[in-house]
Amino acid sequence: MSMTTKNDPLPGGLRDVVHIIPLGHEIDRAVAPFTKNKADRAYILAVPPDAGLDPRMVRKQHYFVGRVTEQLQDLGIAVTFVPVAMFDILDVLKVVSYLIRTEKEAGNAVYVNMSS
Repeated sequence: MSMTTKNDPLPGGLRDVVHIIPLGHEIDRAVAPFTKNKADRAYILAVPPDAGLDPRMVRKQHYFVGRVTEQLQDLGIAVTFVPVAMFDILDVLKVVSYLIRTEKEAGNAVYVNMSS
């Protein structure tokens, strides 16, 4: 019986399970999928701190980024923050499609959480 290590492909040839989470002002919807489903890594997409938006809104957004990041890391999921102009749908689509393409080319399974 052989064991799969982090660098070995999972059954079906996949290496990692990756989630892309465009994040609004939400915690539960961003974290809930991981109570039943395994993930190795997650990308959290949100406005950058220097977005030129109302500073109160940016602070509120990054509160949610911090809370979701903490909870995912507590579940053993590596988290990467990706700054995105969330109010520019073309920018969001460009970033999401780039992440999907890059991860799929690496042989990873990719899920996009649109409910958060």
